[in-house]
Amino acid sequence: MSASAGLRRLRRSNVDATSRFVEEASTALAVQTSNRKKQRKSLVVLTPDERTSGNLEGPHRAAFCPPEILSSIIAFLILTGSEHDCMSTLRVNKAWFHATVRLLWRRPPIRPATWDQFLHALRRGGTTSPNPSLPRRRVLRSVPCPIIYGELVRELLLSDIQENITDRALLSIAEFCPNLRIINIERCQRATSVGVGKLVTLCEKLEQMDLTGIKAVNDDGLRRMFPTMRSSIKNLSLTLSGQVTSVGLLDTLAMLPKLERIWIQHCEMLTDESAAGMFTTCPELNDISLLDCRMCTSATVDLLASQIGSRLTQLTLGVSEHIRDPAVHTLVTNCPNLHGLTLALLRHITDATLFSIAAHLPKLHELGIFSSPHITNTGVHRLSLGCKRLERLCLYDCQALTAEAFVSVDTYLVRLDYLNIEHCRVIEATPEIRNLWKRCKDFYASRELLNALHIADLMYYSESLFGLSNPMQMSIETV
Repeated sequence: MSASAGLRRLRRSNVDATSRFVEEASTALAVQTSNRKKQRKSLVVLTPDERTSGNLEGPHRAAFCPPEILSSIIAFLILTGSEHDCMSTLRVNKAWFHATVRLLWRRPPIRPATWDQFLHALRRGGTTSPNPSLPRRRVLRSVPCPIIYGELVRELLLSDIQENITDRALLSIAEFCPNLRIINIERCQRATSVGVGKLVTLCEKLEQMDLTGIKAVNDDGLRRMFPTMRSSIKNLSLTLSGQVTSVGLLDTLAMLPKLERIWIQHCEMLTDESAAGMFTTCPELNDISLLDCRMCTSATVDLLASQIGSRLTQLTLGVSEHIRDPAVHTLVTNCPNLHGLTLALLRHITDATLFSIAAHLPKLHELGIFSSPHITNTGVHRLSLGCKRLERLCLYDCQALTAEAFVSVDTYLVRLDYLNIEHCRVIEATPEIRNLWKRCKDFYASRELLNALHIADLMYYSESLFGLSNPMQMSIETV
């Protein structure tokens, strides 16, 4: 046998051995794959006994948890704890990671120290806006970013970092957060109407805007804030300047036909005619706050009651010398669904106003009376008898009230959890006031009354525990 024949035979034997090895490896891999499929089926398809027996281990339960249940679990964790508690849920698996990221970025916690990181994450993710003038941008193009974080943002509260909020920052938010619903830029005075206009133009799903503190210097600035029609905006808080006219205000409100809540500060240009135009322009209003409406008279209140009184749920009127008891009586008789009412600096209203409220608004939950010197104990007593569902009561700077007024408040207003009696002439820590102090979650009073309440509480504690009626004696006995 020649050397070439022996070499061919050796090669043929090697090929046969290699093919046999490949066949054996393929068979083993097929068997292993089928076993894995059987294991997966045994994990996914469970009998009722297996579902309740608890044989399935934790990681596998987490892997096959339905998305709606998973979202509820993480939302409860965020609600009861903080965003730091969710750091561990990001490491469970891919499903838990994406569910946690969606909920954390829905309302991202922004602080001055993390503001630059927030903008960096937005720009790194880019945008998928259909607007061709806004191309998809990335700051770090070499680093892949499968999650576009800006699309997950629904709510931004920026009032705590007002020094960082400028028109450029608002433009970045408008570009990268197309699904933004709520934004609060209260007291962000470095921002102007130009930045707000970009937000309104690019964020087509905006529903709530708090622009308190960003003054529109004139009608043109107000028009720049709302350059286009936005039927999605339903809640607006706004601060006006003295140069804004009623015509400019009505032109702006015409761009917001679906507005349901409006809160206007410094609306001294508002007259009876412009108020009527506002009620006509925004027919779906049910929550109105007009602070500093000194040009409005009782005619404004009559129009308010006749046009939107049936659907009005919240109302705030402030700083007017022309609104008196008859106007308030007309208002409450035509607003049966009113749940919250605030009357601020209406110095001419008397106990007759409280009598009307008690008679016609039994479902009232919130009531605020500010700086009304003619409100007395009699009116508060009648109010306590008629509005037993009150949960929040503010009687700020009502100088005619004494401690006697709160006997009926403690007796009949059992749902009360907020009470403000600051700048009232109530300095006696009576048992009724002490009960209210203990019962209300939020209790505001003068410093003298709070000191008296603390001393009375100390005396009660010493007497019940040691049989001593003098706090000084208790301290001596303790030492």
